[in-house]
Amino acid sequence: MRFLITALLVLSPFAAFAQGAFQCDTIISNGLREYRIDSTSTSYLTSTFKQYCQETGEKKNDSGGIGLDFVVKQIPVKFTGTYSSSSEAMTNFCKTYSNSTDYKNSTYSYSDTIVSKAYDTYAQCVQLASLGLSVSHDFITEERTQVLLRAGVARPIEIVGVDTSSNVKCYGPNNQGKSVQYSVGTKLSSANTISVFCSREGRRDANGITTYEEGSVAFGITGYKYNFFWPRSARLPEDLASKVETSLNELRTNIAALAAREAIAVEATTEAAANGAVGGTSAIDLTASCPSGQLMTGIRMHLGGTCHRQCDPDGRPVSTFAAICAPTKLSH
Repeated sequence: MRFLITALLVLSPFAAFAQGAFQCDTIISNGLREYRIDSTSTSYLTSTFKQYCQETGEKKNDSGGIGLDFVVKQIPVKFTGTYSSSSEAMTNFCKTYSNSTDYKNSTYSYSDTIVSKAYDTYAQCVQLASLGLSVSHDFITEERTQVLLRAGVARPIEIVGVDTSSNVKCYGPNNQGKSVQYSVGTKLSSANTISVFCSREGRRDANGITTYEEGSVAFGITGYKYNFFWPRSARLPEDLASKVETSLNELRTNIAALAAREAIAVEATTEAAANGAVGGTSAIDLTASCPSGQLMTGIRMHLGGTCHRQCDPDGRPVSTFAAICAPTKLSH
């Protein structure tokens, strides 16, 4: 029995780390999807390269740490190739992506900032998990987010200050269980969990569109830290959002109808003669144009003469020509 208890005490921190690290994965997998950033996009891959690779295409010496398994699983296999370890996969990615057209043609965008900050938060989250603590946060709306800090095995979670950007306020329980606004002077300790709720101020314009500027929240935690970046976003009012959706649906319908009009039906043809006759002792340029609204469907040429038998080896020269034209109708 004593051996069993000892084994459980030894294994529990590892189990806690695995659970905590798994929760960190959602910062990348779910968090980026909130901002429509896919793991196959140039912004994601370029930010991954900058985080784990050198400009020369070599893997950074410190990029083989905890949490790398999840990172390499998000990279398309065409960049990692076959590998026996996460470190080897990242080495392959660094070399392959540095030579790719995507990397060479990539341009910086706000999405790069979002991905880069998400990686910073992910690294901090994994580091906390390695210390026996865990954290997760959920962007509930553009305005609100929740952060849940969990204590570890025989290790309380201790907050020693919460710093926010001017447009963000965070609230939670104090040591007496009363809800208060957190600040850089906040000091909290719990053997279980600390739940923090943060809200962000928005700016509403004359059209009813609410814009939320980027914000940040930084937790001082005994032994480490945890910071996260709140990307800029906007929220449409329901009536405007409905109008936008209606317009998009109409646009999709029109595009589908246009795509269906691929075949061109030709009606009765007419003939547009050239504005002169070909012939004489020197070459001249002549034009035959179809009437407005008609397309050329063919050409008629009259061949005549043999240039006093000088053209016998080449055949008869063009005597006259005309464009054959027809009105068109788009078929559905």
